[in-house]
Amino acid sequence: MSERKEWQDIIQGIGLSLFLNIAFFLGCGLLGSFLSRIPGLSFLGAFFSLAIIGIGLSQLLYVIPIVISLKRKEKWGEMKGLIIGAVITFLLSGGCWLILFSYFN
Repeated sequence: MSERKEWQDIIQGIGLSLFLNIAFFLGCGLLGSFLSRIPGLSFLGAFFSLAIIGIGLSQLLYVIPIVISLKRKEKWGEMKGLIIGAVITFLLSGGCWLILFSYFN
């Protein structure tokens, strides 16, 4: 039986991060679009739209519980990959915000 290399688990964790970010983006987009059409709940539509814009920080809602779960299961490679993917998402989101705000100053 060959032992799985840690880098494969790290790549799998980064892929999990990418999948979760895409699912979050689509879920918030659809939910925000649906809720914005309901007169009494239009503020929730705006909230979900803002969650998409701030995905770098919003991902803390779903990354931290999964990291804790992976730590309990002692899946260290996947945990590292998920953290790496979350950091990359945060840095890309922050960089986009810096570029956006540099045009307004």
